[in-house]
Amino acid sequence: MNHFRLAPLLLLAGLLVHTPVQGEDTPDDLETLISTGSDVEAPEPSPSTTDLASLRDTLLSGESERRRLADVLESIEEDLDDIDRRIDIGLMDLEPHREAWGTRISVLHRVSGIPPGVVIAMPASLSFVHRSSVVAHTLVAGIEEHIKDMTRHLDGLSALGAIREETDSTRLDTLGSLRAIEAKLDTASRHVREILAPLTVERKPVIRTPETLTSFLYRLSAGSMAQASMNNILTSDIREALMVTDIESRKGTLPYPARGAPDGSRRLHIATAPDEPVITPFDGIVLHSGPFAGHGPLLVIDHGDNYQTVLLGFDHGIVGTGEWLVAGQPVAVMAADDTEERTLYVEVRYKGIPEDAPDWLTASFTEESNR
Repeated sequence: MNHFRLAPLLLLAGLLVHTPVQGEDTPDDLETLISTGSDVEAPEPSPSTTDLASLRDTLLSGESERRRLADVLESIEEDLDDIDRRIDIGLMDLEPHREAWGTRISVLHRVSGIPPGVVIAMPASLSFVHRSSVVAHTLVAGIEEHIKDMTRHLDGLSALGAIREETDSTRLDTLGSLRAIEAKLDTASRHVREILAPLTVERKPVIRTPETLTSFLYRLSAGSMAQASMNNILTSDIREALMVTDIESRKGTLPYPARGAPDGSRRLHIATAPDEPVITPFDGIVLHSGPFAGHGPLLVIDHGDNYQTVLLGFDHGIVGTGEWLVAGQPVAVMAADDTEERTLYVEVRYKGIPEDAPDWLTASFTEESNR
């Protein structure tokens, strides 16, 4: 058969074979499936209540590591400051040698600038010529000694420069690790809030003016005790995931709400670094988050069993009244300005009465102690 006649027949046969039967769906193009199927990422599963325990451990262990790295970073920066100070001192010590060396070079230049023929012909006694040669010899010896001293100083400065470079490299590595931990904590905190957001409890404003902070906190605590039991307003899965009871069994193991130098007992003061995050030491619900006249932002967290944590002195809160929290979750941030006083005020109250906060808190900060 002629090939020119065969081609149209083959084309028609192909169309008949690939024409879909009425009532059937047209199959997807295979090349499209192959090229796009491997690029489609599975959607990230939404966090559930069963993830709360894992997220709590992530927050607590991550915050512990964050504080450790922050301490290391501070120590490294102090070392860098000390190295810079030593370099400055070394440069200052080098300056007198440089000046003396320059002076002797100048004098030697003047002494040795007379041509030998002129020295021989000049009407001067031999003693004068001898003295001139002695002076020149002394100047050369002094210049050599200054060169040795300057070389020792320069070697010391070079060694300090190498140490500084290595220390600064360690600082950058530590800072990178710190930023990675902070990103991990941000992600974990966001997931916690996604899980617990539907459980936010609407509370009526309780601020009345004029009122002292003590009376306000006492009345706030009394209102919390009068409300329905936490176990009655929580679903079973959330109740199992949240540590809203039995806080007394964890006395002495709760982490400090912020990294810093604590001072005081019943009313604790923690001096912090700029931008230091503040965390809740235990699971609970925010009874109050907002300003209080004369005291700035105020945060009160109810932990169940009539226990509350009171926080003051931070720059701004990041949780609202009625929100549920898990231990280690960030709730506020200290001031960023290094010139401002950054002292976090902490109280642990039982039925509205302050207890000795150090009896409840620890700086060891291990997640096992909060389980």
